[in-house]
Amino acid sequence: MPLPIPTNTTCDIYRTGHSPPAAPDVAGVAIALQAAPENLKATWQAGQAPIPVYDYIALMPLGTDIRDNGGAGSGTDQVYVPNKNGTQFLSIWVERVSHAAGDYLQVFLNRGVTTFPTDNV
Repeated sequence: MPLPIPTNTTCDIYRTGHSPPAAPDVAGVAIALQAAPENLKATWQAGQAPIPVYDYIALMPLGTDIRDNGGAGSGTDQVYVPNKNGTQFLSIWVERVSHAAGDYLQVFLNRGVTTFPTDNV
């Protein structure tokens, strides 16, 4: 099912304990990646459950095999954009979204440490 907006990059997905340079568990997924800087905030508030922090959102086709760990951050899939040689993100939360054009996955990502200068995200 196509995404409701055009894709702007691709990604490779790795499961916990598996990382580049090995072949990805899921390769070459066309995604729509967008920054979400408005979510950069404290991860907890007194008397409330922890708030998962993410700084990017990726829209992916519904059939994509991507997994999260319920917002815990550890044991989640690693997403490399645009491929295994690119920037690492952690899959914080995955949810299915219904849209008039069809359903898709909305994946909340937290970017890993990036060495600058870089041409990647």
